[in-house]
Amino acid sequence: MQPGSQNGIVLETKDIRADHETLKVRGMAISKIESAPWGTFATLTDPDGNGWVLQQTTLSSAGMKTVAAKFAATVFIFYP
Repeated sequence: MQPGSQNGIVLETKDIRADHETLKVRGMAISKIESAPWGTFATLTDPDGNGWVLQQTTLSSAGMKTVAAKFAATVFIFYP
């Protein structure tokens, strides 16, 4: 696998604001936090060029399935 060939790698967090600030303080270029129907997220690129999504979901698993049905092109991680 070539460096920088991965995009959309998802990191789930319980405190996106704190983790976002930590990444910024450590020098990582990260987008502003944005809202979505399922929670909040920010995007970043690692030094190899891989694309990451830092996200905090706010819906239950059942709620995520409802949102996923509306946004079929989006990848979601479901927790039991």
